Amino acid sequence: MARMRSELSITLQASDRRGAVDLDRTTGVVHAVNRRESSLSGLRALGEAAFDPFVAIDGAQRIVVINGLAEQLFGVTKDEVTGAKIGVLMPGYARETDALHANRTMLVLEGRHRRNGPFAVDVHTSTIPRDDEGALSLILLRDSGAARAEMALVESENRFWRAFHDAAIGFALADVDGRYRTVNRAFAAMLGYDESELCGMSYQSVVDQRDAAATNALWRQLIAGEIDSFQREEQYRHRRGYPVWVMLAASMTRDARGAPGQLLTQITDISAVKEAERSLADYAAALERSNMDLEEFARAASHDLQEPLRAVASYATLLAERYGEQLDERGARWIGFITRGAERMKRQIDDLLSFSRVQIAGGRFVETDTAEGLRRTWLDLLTEEETGVHPALTYAALPSIEADPAQLEQLWRNLLSNALKYRRPGVAPRIHVSAVRRVENADVLWWEFCVRDNGIGLDMANADRVFEIFQRLHREAEYEGTGIGLAICKRIVQRHGGRIWVESSPGAGASFRFRLPARHDR
Repeated sequence: MARMRSELSITLQASDRRGAVDLDRTTGVVHAVNRRESSLSGLRALGEAAFDPFVAIDGAQRIVVINGLAEQLFGVTKDEVTGAKIGVLMPGYARETDALHANRTMLVLEGRHRRNGPFAVDVHTSTIPRDDEGALSLILLRDSGAARAEMALVESENRFWRAFHDAAIGFALADVDGRYRTVNRAFAAMLGYDESELCGMSYQSVVDQRDAAATNALWRQLIAGEIDSFQREEQYRHRRGYPVWVMLAASMTRDARGAPGQLLTQITDISAVKEAERSLADYAAALERSNMDLEEFARAASHDLQEPLRAVASYATLLAERYGEQLDERGARWIGFITRGAERMKRQIDDLLSFSRVQIAGGRFVETDTAEGLRRTWLDLLTEEETGVHPALTYAALPSIEADPAQLEQLWRNLLSNALKYRRPGVAPRIHVSAVRRVENADVLWWEFCVRDNGIGLDMANADRVFEIFQRLHREAEYEGTGIGLAICKRIVQRHGGRIWVESSPGAGASFRFRLPARHDR
């Protein structure tokens, strides 16, 4: 890319025993004191004494002379480039030939160093008339810091505008009164306009008026220099009338004296995000209603559903007591079925109630000593359960974490009861509890707990199934239970932001592992 610069006066004078060549400061034309000496040899002699690089080319733009300074400038030798087109040194020269000859000004072109690549170079051309052959063009060159800086500035501006117009998000430049002067395609498409239509429109004409007042106040602060930038969500109006939610980021360009120039705005369409937030809010409201319904169900399960069961169990007991002698063996067995069925249904309702209350009736998360909760739970179990064997519990150092203490004890109770229930016949239960500290992403602290037993174990094909509600791997006659205990464990762990899993094999015991965060942002 070429760029015009102010006129530069250069004088090249050199002489040898055959004559002299002079570059006129005013006209920019090379004169030969002796026309006979305006030969190639004269130019070569001139090159030895010149203070600036130069190249002479013929009418076909072939290089006929290049002086030593120009060789250094482009990293070439005269033998390599003599006879070659000037484009090997300056690829854009042919495009700028007319401008170079029509103006007595200097252009900035891109030069190509053989090893170091492109650089900016000042270029000035002059004509050398010859009697016997066509005129030569003398190209005077200067690799100046100013030229490089200006070329870099041009490239920087080009990159900015390319990024501005091609960006996937909206960009706009506006005057201090809020009128758009330049917008990119993304912003125009966001509002359903062409770029040319949006230019000249005001910010106030596209923003929802409920947001305009607050944003205008920020504009005034920005223009006054009270703030450097701001960012806020607001609604724009699409050309078709529907709202478009955007994130607006704005700053101010200023001149060298600090006076305000234009408002530079970045506009990101966040309509999809706002729609997701609305859907999430609707889902949260629906979930809240569902929790309320579940709480109502829990109350019904606690009272209304259990009352008929108590009546069934009571009358079955009365029948057995009053008419037991009159019943045959089959009748007595049927009454036993009724009694045990009612008791089983009551346990299922109680467990289902506990399952439902994990979320809706959970307590606050506080600093909790996991070892103390484990000890207390174990003592309660030993008092309640008559196992006929002598179970043993051991545990390593256990941490304190932020947790719901009551739910954590429920978790211990279910896992320890599970280990006692599924023991191997004739083998005293041995349970060991441990915890390992885990760190993820350099700042997230977890504790991984393990409850390991020496019981009957299970097939890993059922590893996920055991945590589902009402899922049992054994018949009621073999092991009592409702199939809800481990499902409650899973829900408690999930409420604490963790996960639970099992590692086992048949006959080799089971290790129930769960991971809980040490702290909660609640």
